[in-house]
Amino acid sequence: MERLVSVNSRFRYVLFDLDGTLTDPKEGICRSVQYALHQMDIEEPDIDKLEPFIGPPLEDSFMEFYHMSKADAKKAIAHYRERFSAIGLFENEVYDGIPQTLKQLKDAGCYLAVASSKPEVFVHRILKHFHLDSYFDVVVGSELDGRRSRKEEVVEEALLQLYALKDPDLKIDQAGQANVWLNGKESASLRSSTAMVGDRIFDMNGAREYGLHGVAVAYGYAPEGELEHSCAEYVAATVKELERYLLGEEQIVSRDSSFLRAIYMIVPFVIYELVAELLTWFGRKLVDFMTGMGIEELSLAMTGHSSTLAACIRVAALVCTAAVLYFFFRRKDVMPLRRVRAVYYGWTILAGALLAMGLNLAISNIYMAIDGDPERFAEATVQAQIPLALAVLLYVIVTPIAEELLFRWLIYGRISRFMGAPMAVCLTAVFFGFFHGNLLQGIYAALMGLGLALVLYWSGNFWLSVVFHMAANAFVYLSSALPGKIYELVVAPVNGVIFTLAGLAVMAYLSRRLHQ
Repeated sequence: MERLVSVNSRFRYVLFDLDGTLTDPKEGICRSVQYALHQMDIEEPDIDKLEPFIGPPLEDSFMEFYHMSKADAKKAIAHYRERFSAIGLFENEVYDGIPQTLKQLKDAGCYLAVASSKPEVFVHRILKHFHLDSYFDVVVGSELDGRRSRKEEVVEEALLQLYALKDPDLKIDQAGQANVWLNGKESASLRSSTAMVGDRIFDMNGAREYGLHGVAVAYGYAPEGELEHSCAEYVAATVKELERYLLGEEQIVSRDSSFLRAIYMIVPFVIYELVAELLTWFGRKLVDFMTGMGIEELSLAMTGHSSTLAACIRVAALVCTAAVLYFFFRRKDVMPLRRVRAVYYGWTILAGALLAMGLNLAISNIYMAIDGDPERFAEATVQAQIPLALAVLLYVIVTPIAEELLFRWLIYGRISRFMGAPMAVCLTAVFFGFFHGNLLQGIYAALMGLGLALVLYWSGNFWLSVVFHMAANAFVYLSSALPGKIYELVVAPVNGVIFTLAGLAVMAYLSRRLHQ
């Protein structure tokens, strides 16, 4: 029977890895590996070198790190278990704050599971020894005979048992049928409310296999840089930070001063502007040197975005700037990459196109009704008269990627870390508006920035916001290339309201589907 309690957390179902996530097993695992190696005539006096054994399946580790055959790896595992089952099992300690975090999640109405590559019999004994067993509805591990050793297989079984708690009639007997069901639309709403918490890339791969939210913990045993290159949508530095994230309390308290936090949040924008403007200036100087063109004439062309040359320089500058942002911050900031179904990209494209066109028409009609000066309106909305292919490259591909890297990956992520996601949504929208200069473009950009931030907030997928941005720019820019009669029909004043309402309706539908 389903638990009759409201869920006051970000996720309804949470799967936890054991080693390096709930408990610190270093001494027990490493000394048992040391013992197994000794029995195989291999001496390893430094147990620190054996930390990579924490997390992945033992057979894989013996074969990878000590080049054992499959048969020898099985013998080593048998020796490992001789010591581990008697001594190493309890050479272990629970991370500070874990019991309190588990209690908070249970009180919030969550279903909790352990999904570990460790043999299930050992997992049960460890949880019981440390009085953690009462917090978990489901406990799944590998089998002693080597079956279900891959993390994806463990996660699959844990999910089926967890979801069966909600639907007792769920009976899937064959692994193939289970895999199809878990990857199908029947379980989509359940998977979208499920998180996998772990300290290694194997845990995040298990989450990705079934489209779960991957939440990594940095206090475990992942090698440097591993989690930053995983598919984790969030990396918690401490148990307390993990608790706040899982419960939806995204405001992370920092010991830094408000001034330093503000600098931390704004530094990506400063780097973006410096690099982009310096590269643009360098491009102008280079062209001036190579062609002998007067710098004043070239500057005027670039300021008005009216020359092919200026557009080419801008494309090169933005590509280089985006590369600098990615390579400079990729180890410091985790890009949100929760996997979403392909159909959501289609709905996102439709929402971006409709909303962009609707807001453009609505704002222009309001401006014309108030000001009535078409020349001033044309000045405010002028776009470069450049070849179509180059325009698509600049406005539809390069600019959205560069701006999303800045606003929706770095600035949004950093504001969210210190002030919470709702504040990040609002502030990045306002900031995005100011970034675009004049009043008309600023209003439009702020409203579109709100849509972009909401898409990221709902989906947890950076590329979904990029696709939204690309669709918006493409629809608005390419609409001007329509034949005269069709263009007049598209930009009719009433369509500003129709397109905007349609875009909002698609956004609402997308939100509902992503939150199911």
